[in-house]
Amino acid sequence: MNRPLFLSAACACGIAGFFAGRLFSSAESSPAESAANLVGVFPGRTKPASSRNATAAVSAEVRVADAMDAPKDAAQPGAFVAPRTFKELYDDAQRGGASPADARLTVMETIGRMNPEQLQTLLTAEANNPDFFRRMRFDFQFAARRFAEIAPQMAAQLWLQNASLRFQSETLLGPWAKREPRAFLTWTLTLPADSQRATASVLGAIAKVSPEEFAALAPLIADTPSAAPAARAAIQTLIAAAAPGSDPAPAILYAKALPEGAARTAALSQLAQWPGIQLKEHPDITAAIAALPREDAIRIGRELEKSAADLPPGYARNTAFAASLRQQAEKDAPGALARIESLAGTPDYAAAVRGYVDATASKDPAAAAGWALGIDASVPGQRMAALERVAREMFAKNPDEARAWVEKAPLSDAEYAQLTGRQRAR
Repeated sequence: MNRPLFLSAACACGIAGFFAGRLFSSAESSPAESAANLVGVFPGRTKPASSRNATAAVSAEVRVADAMDAPKDAAQPGAFVAPRTFKELYDDAQRGGASPADARLTVMETIGRMNPEQLQTLLTAEANNPDFFRRMRFDFQFAARRFAEIAPQMAAQLWLQNASLRFQSETLLGPWAKREPRAFLTWTLTLPADSQRATASVLGAIAKVSPEEFAALAPLIADTPSAAPAARAAIQTLIAAAAPGSDPAPAILYAKALPEGAARTAALSQLAQWPGIQLKEHPDITAAIAALPREDAIRIGRELEKSAADLPPGYARNTAFAASLRQQAEKDAPGALARIESLAGTPDYAAAVRGYVDATASKDPAAAAGWALGIDASVPGQRMAALERVAREMFAKNPDEARAWVEKAPLSDAEYAQLTGRQRAR
């Protein structure tokens, strides 16, 4: 083996993998023919090849690549003894007083020579280490990437069997998802719901690289927890490529072609962020926002504060108004107050006041408290959120004054219990 050449290549791969974090690049995969007609909505893209032929070709390429990548030394008895732990790995690398840089290169060279079974043993030992940050180190990441490249299905099983590796989804699952997306998606369908949710970022990466391919594969995961996040990722890719003022019609057509349910709802609602879009002209998008689950609605509301008035009633609109007034109050408090007064008597008043309180509580807790108490009890969620923010800021500044305020303020029994953690004395 040409050691200098190998060390240079290994160093480049390790540093690039550690700092770039990119697991996916454009790849020829296997979208189903059933979605081939969707490709027409993407100018400049070509129609996918037959699903069956493409899958067979990719599978063959994977087998050839795995055979070429398999370490040759491992097949020669006595030629190479692999370390079983990272401690052994570093102890060997540092023998003879090697410098830190030389030891690091030796570690990378050793990892590069290990076969799948040896890498599995090494990674499993570290996966059981209770120190989370140990698994974020360069050596673990380098070994995990190597393992996933030469034995993607073994890497997937390692990920599944070790809960501590859930945050390594893209590292351990990404190569398989990139090479054989259909096989990977089929495997995810066998997983428990919590594990399926943990694969969302991997499926999202597929969708970002190729929205068309995701559209072809979407029916496979339509009823899984990964469907909505992946659909949002696909739309984010289309939005990123869109010029201001461009027609969103092709993207809307794409979203509507996704399976009915969470994926389609997520995709349509994400299109509210299309550059320059007028939501009033797209009832399908606003209807999708209204149908979002609470957490997703709150998330998108934070992103659409400039379009708050055009959103449908519900969590998204309330969150958007609160975010909008919070930002305005931080820059122009008098203007924010005037806007709040203009909203008096409307369903948006409470959310607007909550946003104002969020922005001003740290500067003037007493004034913010007055506004929070002014929110009508008919909207308890908004009122309680504002009161909690005020109480938190008061307590941080002066705990005694905060306790005194809670005792004297016109709070309901439920509000008092929420703020103090105890029932009010009678």
